[in-house]
Amino acid sequence: MQLNIKDDINLRIVGEVTVRELFDDGTSKIKRFDKNIVVYDGILLMMGLFAENEDSGGLSGITHLAFGDGKPQFIDEVTESDKKNFIYGMHKLGNELYRVVKWEHKYYKQDEFGNLDLSGEPTNIVEFSFRLRKNDPEELVYISEIGMFGGDVAVTNVPLAKMILDNNGDISDGTKGVQKSQVKKAGSMFSYKYYDPPIDKHPETILEFVWRINFLRG
Repeated sequence: MQLNIKDDINLRIVGEVTVRELFDDGTSKIKRFDKNIVVYDGILLMMGLFAENEDSGGLSGITHLAFGDGKPQFIDEVTESDKKNFIYGMHKLGNELYRVVKWEHKYYKQDEFGNLDLSGEPTNIVEFSFRLRKNDPEELVYISEIGMFGGDVAVTNVPLAKMILDNNGDISDGTKGVQKSQVKKAGSMFSYKYYDPPIDKHPETILEFVWRINFLRG
């Protein structure tokens, strides 16, 4: 499938991502709350799902959240006003480490006062949740970037899958190493977020990433 997108496409997709630390007593603490960007590949993925047929290669919706400790190469090279344009064109993390499968998704509807209520039917507001559980991973890591993926993504050994890259930065089959790659197909990145400073994830903690996407008119 080959799609073209115009610079002036009249499509408004906004999103925000909340990172919470979950505790054993059922309470939680918000570590980060930020806006995020839906990249061009994400818009093309959505358009591909609209036109899915026998020749579309079995596209799926959002399936995984990828985590990394990289830094987009352009961050220090462009002005603040130009950064969004560069992020829109991104299709992968700067240095992906691993992925987790989707924990759950929910739909919301907005009342006349702007309040959100849970909906039992699909709406224009959808919320995806992903969790890094205890000992996922088994060592302290610092997360500087995350991205939601879908499309033709294929990841084995769920819920936590490690990314193994070859010298060219492509997904490796692990033939030269001890462990084979658990990520067979990268899929399409839907949205992206870069953190500076990064988020710390300790083995004894649980982190939940809640990504809300709002499809707006006009």
